[in-house]
Amino acid sequence: MNVKELEDLIGRLLTGVGMNEENARLVTDIFVKATLRGVGHHDVYNLPDRLELIHSGRVEANPHIELVSGHGAAATYDGGGGLGELCCGFAMDRAMALAREHAVGLCAIRHSNHFLGAAPYAERAAERGFLGLVYTNTLPAMAGPVGGGRIIGNNPMGYGAPTGVRPEDGGEPFPLILDIAMAYTSWGNINEWIRTGQKIPRKLWAKDADGNPTDDPAKALHGGTATPMAEHKGFGLAIMNELLTAGLAGGEMTDELLQVEPAGLNTHSQAALAVDIGKLIPLDAFRERTARMVRGFKSALPEVRMPGERSAASRRRFLEDGIELSGELEGRLDDWARRLGIER
Repeated sequence: MNVKELEDLIGRLLTGVGMNEENARLVTDIFVKATLRGVGHHDVYNLPDRLELIHSGRVEANPHIELVSGHGAAATYDGGGGLGELCCGFAMDRAMALAREHAVGLCAIRHSNHFLGAAPYAERAAERGFLGLVYTNTLPAMAGPVGGGRIIGNNPMGYGAPTGVRPEDGGEPFPLILDIAMAYTSWGNINEWIRTGQKIPRKLWAKDADGNPTDDPAKALHGGTATPMAEHKGFGLAIMNELLTAGLAGGEMTDELLQVEPAGLNTHSQAALAVDIGKLIPLDAFRERTARMVRGFKSALPEVRMPGERSAASRRRFLEDGIELSGELEGRLDDWARRLGIER
């Protein structure tokens, strides 16, 4: 399937389940950007579940996203129980609009849902000439720096920035994009290791139900926990991300996300911070400075990989060769197309 066909299919499935054209364009962009990273999870493979949430009425296709408070360059919104991809995409776009006026813009949104990953929103900012940062809180899935038990989310964050990287700098032009959870590894990776029968690469990345380090992803998933990266540092950053999202937006925090059924539904919060680079330094100068930085890294350590470099290579490959979806996903998308009366 070529990328244009995938984009068209996602958009038609979203409108078929009731989403309006404007919202569908935004959500489709997020899904396509996530899929082109080539990670294999937190992308189009999540689409069937999103369609089910909307079709069942548990998530709003076209939520009323309402301003809660705003002052100068900052605003908070209520996402009205919309898809995380829609709510966080709205937050990043709103943050960029505020930054166009004030140089910096911050938007936090509550009553959202799982948002796939940080990269698509950071990339959305970078391709428009902004330095973008994005944060989310999640269901408690991570232990503290000592002991066991899931007490806080792994609360991912990411950033994106345009660069002036040229082929002679070590590859085709690509934006700097970082997408990380505050745990050593994400639950997406743990689920993937279960699916493929692999062990967790390092035991310190997860604990079992008894609080012991484990390399068995099933033991981590069933009663165990992920561990914070760099111990107290990852735990501290997870708390910061909780404050930037639910704290500022007035949303559910930590174990409050568990007080609904199913856990976490319409209780996630996200925050987006955008910096209009051109208002602080000429954008071309910023791009050249980033290119010089990359050249320096590549000169000192040729094998070093910049944040976003692998994803950019995957994107180029998919744009040239198309995307091969698993038979299982193809079947689920076919089922949804039939249910919604959409031709494939």
